[in-house]
Amino acid sequence: MRKVHRVQRNSWHHGVTRYQWLMLFVAWLGWVFEAMDATIYARGLHPALHELLPKAGVAATFEAIGWYGGITFPSF
Repeated sequence: MRKVHRVQRNSWHHGVTRYQWLMLFVAWLGWVFEAMDATIYARGLHPALHELLPKAGVAATFEAIGWYGGITFPSF
């Protein structure tokens, strides 16, 4: 009778501890909340600038909103 040798393959998550899974989850949550934060900011940027630019003496055109929005968004 012939013996069959099987090669044991470890899965990609073999050896990952519970603490490492927790840290991965916490990092993922941080990324999700940051993306949500940026989305909320981006959605409110146009209406806010449309209201604030005329008070600053600048016409609220699409170009002006894009220009000033492009300056303020990276500083967020």
